[in-house]
Amino acid sequence: MNVNNHCPKCTSELVIEKGKFNVYAFCPNCFEQQSIPKDNQNCCYSPEILPVRINMRGGGFQIRQQCNNCGHSFGLALKKSDFDLNKIKLRDEHKAEQFHKMAAIEYAEFKVKFDTFKNENYTFENQFPGYNEYLKSETWQFKRKSVLKRDNFICQSCLANKATQIHHLTYKHVFNEPLFDLISVCFRCHEIITKMDRKIESDKII
Repeated sequence: MNVNNHCPKCTSELVIEKGKFNVYAFCPNCFEQQSIPKDNQNCCYSPEILPVRINMRGGGFQIRQQCNNCGHSFGLALKKSDFDLNKIKLRDEHKAEQFHKMAAIEYAEFKVKFDTFKNENYTFENQFPGYNEYLKSETWQFKRKSVLKRDNFICQSCLANKATQIHHLTYKHVFNEPLFDLISVCFRCHEIITKMDRKIESDKII
């Protein structure tokens, strides 16, 4: 399973989360999102792939693959002549149904996280109209690359994770930021810092 690490729309680095059932990716700049099903070698934490028989309407049947652990069935129908049909078990429909239910729950959880991030950033766009377009500009891309290089691609908050994003220390110079007003951060730290900044601004208003 190949996951492109860069957004197909704006080429920014994607935030990638590996769930139990799917791999989820979204762009923190333009909000493009993807959900990529895991392949048969990575469908769960302990895949056990077996050929199974699936009875079809009308009396026919197919031989497919199903993970005996998580219940995921996938791939095209296999050639029946390659198997001893007397030894092929029926697909476990209960496990297959449970897989789809749990996968739907996992996607819903990702969607909530994604929508929250998107809504928070749209609020920032409202505060600074044109900010999202600015992030795609050559000016910002130059600043972004310069700051990441200056910080050796290390998050300046946790000093452990790879930095993939840039954080404004202040918002006094948006659109005309000096490099000393920008630091490199990882996605997780950027989320935490942004929430802290919003809490401070909220307390000032109150």
